[in-house]
Amino acid sequence: MIQVNLLPDIKLKFIKAKRTERLVLFISAIVCSACIAAMILLYLTVDVFQKNSLKSTASTINQKSNSLETNNDVNKIITIQQQLRSLPALYKARNNPSSLLGYLQQVVSPGITISQFTINYTTGALTIGGTADTLLDGNVFYNQLQYAQYTTDGKTTGGSNLFTSVIFTGLTGSGGSTSSGTASSSSATTNKLQYTATANMPPSIYLKGVNVNIHIPAKNVTQSTLDQPTNIPSASTFTK
Repeated sequence: MIQVNLLPDIKLKFIKAKRTERLVLFISAIVCSACIAAMILLYLTVDVFQKNSLKSTASTINQKSNSLETNNDVNKIITIQQQLRSLPALYKARNNPSSLLGYLQQVVSPGITISQFTINYTTGALTIGGTADTLLDGNVFYNQLQYAQYTTDGKTTGGSNLFTSVIFTGLTGSGGSTSSGTASSSSATTNKLQYTATANMPPSIYLKGVNVNIHIPAKNVTQSTLDQPTNIPSASTFTK
């Protein structure tokens, strides 16, 4: 059987070259499309999106700048010098918590133990909790809280109450109890009695640099001694 080659080698090479050409054109078209898409995206980013972003940023800056310009004290706010000038006043107005310990030591009477102490430095509200050896000790402590006074700047007269709105509750234990501010001294026991006292202090007295003098009532003062009359007529007054 005789076979005749109708496609000579030159024809085969031509067909192969055409296939290669079409493949190159196809790949080139894809690359060109990708480049055109990238150029379009870059154009939109630079000429559209970035311009809009810059305009929005510029508008925000102008609004903030206008709000600062309307503030007459802007120079005082942003200058370091003005902030440094405010430091002495802030330093003088700082709290001095250690002074409270000295005040309490003068107010607390013998037989009283403090196990809890909280204070609000802004309002001056405080809470004291602990134990009293006897009802008499609790009564004395209550009255010292009630009648303790303070003066400032070295004054010895014209004092103000160190504690206001004093509420004394508790004095409960196995030896007896009372639920209000005054306790009976005739029921004194050796058992520990729980108590809770709430009061208010002037916030100005525990500021740093304030010279405060505490004036405490007489030792072992009770309600009976406070209410005791001082000018008692003698027997001769009632005799003819």
